Amino acid sequence: MGDKTDLPTGTPIPLADMTPTAEISPGIEIIDGIPFDFEKVKGGEIHTTLVIKLPEQGVLVAQDVVYHHTHLWFLDKDFDGWQANIDRFAAQSEYDTILPGHGEPTGPAVWAELTDYVNAGRELLGDDGDAYKKAITARYPTYRGAALIDVANAYMFGPKD
Repeated sequence: MGDKTDLPTGTPIPLADMTPTAEISPGIEIIDGIPFDFEKVKGGEIHTTLVIKLPEQGVLVAQDVVYHHTHLWFLDKDFDGWQANIDRFAAQSEYDTILPGHGEPTGPAVWAELTDYVNAGRELLGDDGDAYKKAITARYPTYRGAALIDVANAYMFGPKD
């Protein structure tokens, strides 16, 4: 990769301009007088992520803990991890604005929607990725990100012949 990378447009970007110079650790940090609560989260889509809570504003920057009307990434088949995170943050009723990692901003109703989707994924995911994609997209025809299912399926079930 060297000391630069290119945008899809071909424009070069020096990596020094993109490399973080500060490490964010879990805990509360005051930025311009506003408390930011950084919380490390495990399970679900990714092994570890950092959720950002703004309790005074009622905002949860949920990162990849929340997909809103977007197909979930079940690569590790971590249904229990997904559900544990959903339950954990659903219990924090002070957040009325949830900024997902995928999809549009939403509110607390997303927790029930995600639970429904995780249960459907647990029910429908068998040993055939194509059958799973067909079943889950039929159940959630308006959800975005069906291509995510193809990518996850390649990892879970191997490449198609």
